[in-house]
Amino acid sequence: MKSSLDEAPASALRAEGPNLLLWTGAAALSSVAAARIGLDVSLKEPVLVGLLVTLAVAWSVGWFTDRLRREAAAAAWRAVGSGSRHLSSQIAAYLPDGREEPEEFVAQQAAWVHVLRCQLREEDPAEDKEVRRVVWPEQLRRLRDAADPAQWLLHDQLEAAAHLARDGVIGERHLQSIDGTVRGLLDAQLVCLEFAGTPPPPVRPLPVRALLLVAAVLLPLPGFQPLSIALAVGVCLITGRLVDAGMRAAAPFAHGGGLPLTRDSLSIERDTLARVGSRDVPELRDTGT
Repeated sequence: MKSSLDEAPASALRAEGPNLLLWTGAAALSSVAAARIGLDVSLKEPVLVGLLVTLAVAWSVGWFTDRLRREAAAAAWRAVGSGSRHLSSQIAAYLPDGREEPEEFVAQQAAWVHVLRCQLREEDPAEDKEVRRVVWPEQLRRLRDAADPAQWLLHDQLEAAAHLARDGVIGERHLQSIDGTVRGLLDAQLVCLEFAGTPPPPVRPLPVRALLLVAAVLLPLPGFQPLSIALAVGVCLITGRLVDAGMRAAAPFAHGGGLPLTRDSLSIERDTLARVGSRDVPELRDTGT
């Protein structure tokens, strides 16, 4: 997944087009005004150093916070994958050979992963092509009405396991083991949804953008120097792109956030179906998202 820092220069310039005009205009106006009135800014150096230090601290604090958020979110998403794979291994090991339930059970687990991905990205799971591929028509109707579709699917999984225990297909200890795995998946789901629904700390972008405008004014003083204007715009552009990269990292489940949820959910589906010997394994496409 490419971040904003990986974009081509042309893409970066297009993204920052309005800001580039603003910074260039502010830098040129300040330098021309200083030259016209013969302004000598004796405090330019300490003010500028303080400004750049403030920018560095604001970005570094935001970067560190975003990195912690992203790592914690990635750990919760990995728990979704490892728990789903372990659940499929349990079903394959606990149920007798020749029964249809393992493949149906695992297909529903794949549906849960796809539905959770949709919820993390604030998309309608009933309209997602991967969800529509693995759920039954009746389930699709229920998904539209469910307040928390992913939790509802996990509840169905536990009910299916309890039904197998009541019929004597699996033992009580097996049911307890499956219950523990489902509880772990629910915990991982709640952590993921909490990260998806919690906005990043308001370190950026507005305060940093305001500081960048001040930098565009201060850097070219106290005279008209084309090189200093170019330097001012360059500093603002680079810092602005760093700010945008941090904002993307602060939303790890969004498109462009760095976690390829679609590819991961397809990989989880493939692995879980393979564990129960299913031949209906989807192709693993490099979706990049």
